[in-house]
Amino acid sequence: MMNKIKRFFKKLTKRKFSLNFKPSYTPILPELKDHFENDKEGYKENKSLQEKLLKKLKPNSKTIFLIDDNCYITQMLEEELHKRLISLNKDDEFSVISICKPTVGFDFLTFLLKNDIKPDYMIIDIEFGKIETINDKKIKIDGVDLAIESKILNPKLNYVLFTGNVITGETSKNYSFVEKFEKFFGDSISNHVVIKDTALNFEYSMDIFTIICKDLNEL
Repeated sequence: MMNKIKRFFKKLTKRKFSLNFKPSYTPILPELKDHFENDKEGYKENKSLQEKLLKKLKPNSKTIFLIDDNCYITQMLEEELHKRLISLNKDDEFSVISICKPTVGFDFLTFLLKNDIKPDYMIIDIEFGKIETINDKKIKIDGVDLAIESKILNPKLNYVLFTGNVITGETSKNYSFVEKFEKFFGDSISNHVVIKDTALNFEYSMDIFTIICKDLNEL
């Protein structure tokens, strides 16, 4: 089983993903920017959270974002990743930033917008479920939106989506985010998804970190 997972991960690292921007996707960041500039009703910036996240940003470092609305999961992943980086004497080269509030999608995009950040690496949960009013519109953000927004900012972004649901060709029609992903990226979402149980099994999760981070993979 372990060899199968490692072969799957190696295949992912070698795959060249195409970025085909589709007009059908409306970027959220411009809406959020306008929302803040005009002080619209609805979602408000969590300033204390933003200050906390900013403190984790190291000078001249690459960013690794861990995104989930479950703080227990992001904390576990962050601790394990720090251990990995310390063991490789690379902890100063990376800013590991986890976000786990119910408004995680909006908080993440706010952090990028306010600090002009282009993410380098991401491990992203897919489903958050929180709806907020942005620029007078009801908007729901999921992990696919965050992957798309981040890819627009940084075409070299490396990421892994993770979920508690098994997504296959048969079940994919049950999830609206699947079509959104595949229309934008021109690729099957199943090539980018890791089941959450695997991500939290640290016998394998180091391989997940290696997938998204070429600097670790080349060691």
